[in-house]
Amino acid sequence: MPAGLRASEWSLVGTFILILATFTLIAKIKSHQAQYYLASYQPKVQKILVTFHGAVAKPGRYTIKKGVPLCEALKKAKPHRYANLRNLDLQAPIVQPLDLHLEPLSELIVHVRINEGQVRDIVMPLRSRVSDLKTKIDEPYDPAALKSRRFLRDGEQLCVFSANK
Repeated sequence: MPAGLRASEWSLVGTFILILATFTLIAKIKSHQAQYYLASYQPKVQKILVTFHGAVAKPGRYTIKKGVPLCEALKKAKPHRYANLRNLDLQAPIVQPLDLHLEPLSELIVHVRINEGQVRDIVMPLRSRVSDLKTKIDEPYDPAALKSRRFLRDGEQLCVFSANK
């Protein structure tokens, strides 16, 4: 039995290597073509100019993608704590250029539910704290519920329970 391969066997091995190299070369070429096509394909994203001024920390013009909700665009301008956002639909998509002037609030409106009853809207001055609500509530309530010294936010909802619960 001979130790090496015959010439016909060597030609078969060479043919297989040549076929494998050809497939590898074709795969590389197709890979580069696909990368070229993907790189050249850029979906057309429309940009919209939005201008914020008034009660914002960073007034100015911002370029945003069409369809972005107003709340996302407002984050760039950083509205002040007491900016009036009451009449804005913050989830509405922006589809056209927008020039928005934010007025500062003159008062806060807080929604308070007392003893699981009706919700009352209480008007408070700016920079009011939760503990300041004590002067506005006539019904009996748990004093611990209004002990907090944190600032109230416009539109905030609070539940206050009676002392015997």
